[in-house]
Amino acid sequence: MVMIEAETIRRILSQDLHAQFRIDSPGEYDPAFHEHPTWFVMCPDLQYLKQTEHARAAWVNRDGDLSIGSHLVTDSPTLIESLYQSRVPRLPVLDYSSLSQAEFESEIGKTLPKMLIKLRTFEHITSSVSSKYKARIELKRSGEKDIFFLTLVARVNSNDLESKPLQVLVENNLKALKEAYEEIVAL
Repeated sequence: MVMIEAETIRRILSQDLHAQFRIDSPGEYDPAFHEHPTWFVMCPDLQYLKQTEHARAAWVNRDGDLSIGSHLVTDSPTLIESLYQSRVPRLPVLDYSSLSQAEFESEIGKTLPKMLIKLRTFEHITSSVSSKYKARIELKRSGEKDIFFLTLVARVNSNDLESKPLQVLVENNLKALKEAYEEIVAL
């Protein structure tokens, strides 16, 4: 298994995105927090927000798999307001971080069917872009009671590092993340 070093990813992201990334720790509400990464790299500076919106952080899990995550794509209050305007329903009071995808869709579908359709559109975009770039992009849900947040995460399996150079894998995933992020936020 090829080991990825935090400093190597920090340099690649800083160079490719023309932003200053640093080695850090994920905050409690960061999507990477619950994955207990062995290391975490991020660009916290708002001056670089535009060029890092699709790739604000990277981390490696205990299995050596690399993840690259976007800034917030959306959150539940924003979705509710945009889909239901004047007739704003309330989200079911649940801990959204602990629900399986099936449970999540069931709960949302009961009270917010328009939101479920929108979320499925987001999933379709991530699936299409993943296929196009031969990448693994997912819509990552995090949150707590009464609220959830969505980000995009590209996953690079540690076994892939043995067949392709790290720089090539990262650049391909950055392109895929950028396209998926831009398509989703444009909706």
